Amino acid sequence: MWADLLSRARKRIWLAGYTSYFLWTEVPGIREVLRAKTSGGVDVRFLLGDTDSRTTTTREQVEASVLSVSTRIGLTMSELKWIDPRPAVRVTDRHIAMSVWLFDDDLLVATHLADRLGHASPTLHLRRRDPNGIFDQFAAHIEYLWDAAERTQ
Repeated sequence: MWADLLSRARKRIWLAGYTSYFLWTEVPGIREVLRAKTSGGVDVRFLLGDTDSRTTTTREQVEASVLSVSTRIGLTMSELKWIDPRPAVRVTDRHIAMSVWLFDDDLLVATHLADRLGHASPTLHLRRRDPNGIFDQFAAHIEYLWDAAERTQ
């Protein structure tokens, strides 16, 4: 599904996952796909967690995982450096409990369960059907977080 949503997107790909680390291990050829999308004028954005925030530190203690939250964010940042033109990247700690990934008129929402890793949380697939519906509410959520987030280099 991820490969299909990425390949079909023509206008925007907004990836607001705290680490979005799994993309590099689960989506074959994602670097090339994102490179083609950014080169083709698609608005590709990554909203990631802030590795220096207290929220990240607290989450690392909850997860107690060898592959820490900071490490997973760092891996995504490292992978993004290989994509030219580079997608826009910003960091914040305000979306730790919910990830939202938007592909034109398709959207995936993962509502993170308190004591589980992100990949163990339920994910919903929504399609935009009507203006001002639930899809647009989630899209506005991403835009709000994006506008308030810190820009990266």
